[in-house]
Amino acid sequence: MTQLGTVTNKRISDFVSDVKEGRLVLRPAFQRRLVWTNKNKDEFLDTVLRGLPFPEIFIATGKIDPNTQIRINLLVDGQQRISTLKEYVDGSEDLVLKIVPKYSELSPTKVEEFLDYVVAVRDLGTVTDEKIKEIFNRINSTDFSLKSMEKLNAMYNGVFKSFCEKLSTNSFFENHDVFKSVDRRRMNDLTYCVILVGTLLSNQ
Repeated sequence: MTQLGTVTNKRISDFVSDVKEGRLVLRPAFQRRLVWTNKNKDEFLDTVLRGLPFPEIFIATGKIDPNTQIRINLLVDGQQRISTLKEYVDGSEDLVLKIVPKYSELSPTKVEEFLDYVVAVRDLGTVTDEKIKEIFNRINSTDFSLKSMEKLNAMYNGVFKSFCEKLSTNSFFENHDVFKSVDRRRMNDLTYCVILVGTLLSNQ
């Protein structure tokens, strides 16, 4: 049986520049929200700075932007890791570190080692949206197990979901402290809005 996708290598510097320059979509519509805590990120960065390996990243070939002539690829699996690496390089204030030093505090040698860190990448090539979603769900079936809403988010995209997503970001919820940060990370706010809107529509 032929295994889907070819395995290549990319450096961290390549990933960071690809995201910044729009060549890699960090969060396609099927992706779940970021769920890593600062502790998770700190430990992951410690792994990288120690030169230890981490699981391969999955990407798929996207479309070419007619205006820039740049092909925009999709990050199928590895959102948490690539987001953390970019946050670290950008010096994000949201990133609270207790194990590793800040990126700005690294020595020139350590910076070079960090940016040159080689990441294993499985390039799925050009595959259908349905196949991408299937691969995403299978990859995440045992790691940070997805909740039902996160699985639905990966499988479906439409007007109803988009409306509920927009509703979940309404300032009312923030002003009244309805949802905690962990609720938003695990999409409990979206779950609430889906049930709310669905109930209202069923009573029409």
